[in-house]
Amino acid sequence: MKRASDFPYYLSKFLTSYLPGEAGVSPNTVLSYRDTFLLLLKFCKAEENVLPENVTLDMLTRELVLSFLLWLENERGCSVYTRNQRLTAIHSFCRFMQLEDVLRLNQYQKIIAIPKKKGKKGTINYLSPEGIKAILEQPNAEKMSGRRDMVFLASTSPSTYKDKEVDGGLGQNRPDVTNKGVSMKKRARPNPEKESVCSFSRSQALFDLINVSENRDKINAYRRDAQLVATF
Repeated sequence: MKRASDFPYYLSKFLTSYLPGEAGVSPNTVLSYRDTFLLLLKFCKAEENVLPENVTLDMLTRELVLSFLLWLENERGCSVYTRNQRLTAIHSFCRFMQLEDVLRLNQYQKIIAIPKKKGKKGTINYLSPEGIKAILEQPNAEKMSGRRDMVFLASTSPSTYKDKEVDGGLGQNRPDVTNKGVSMKKRARPNPEKESVCSFSRSQALFDLINVSENRDKINAYRRDAQLVATF
């Protein structure tokens, strides 16, 4: 095989035979990998002044791939996620080439050793304190349905009630079991068989509490405790 035609030959074999056949990847993955190498060819033409038909396997080095990844971020404005996705496609091609071109085995392994870049994780959006307060103020304690809704809202967070009051009389004797790990320390873990009983007893006790007209003060206290959750 001529040196100038080795890269197009193996790239076509990788995209048309290996990925859909041996690897069994989805058509969308094949298209994604194809786009990666289209961008790589554009990079070689724009930055390395090498036409696509002149790209060879000898040019596929660790330095070229690192420059390509930097070009994606700086010139094309790609995110870290996109950058890592393109690197995954190149890694896959190099793993394929390890068995097809053993003379350049060390060259491919250097590329495979390029790590994925860590990016900033996005913040998780929560309800604002005002939003939580608005939700907690919706149930009407004068109606049975409103008291029911208060049970559901209060039961969603253990911080909205006190265990001793709504633990169904269990107090400190919760239905937990202990086990010993490698360090021989005792650890408590919930008992799956009694977890539903405990949850039901808490909800029922809370319902009984807010269903009695004499406990209006405690109802307001539970609401205040629930609203405090939004401040943490």
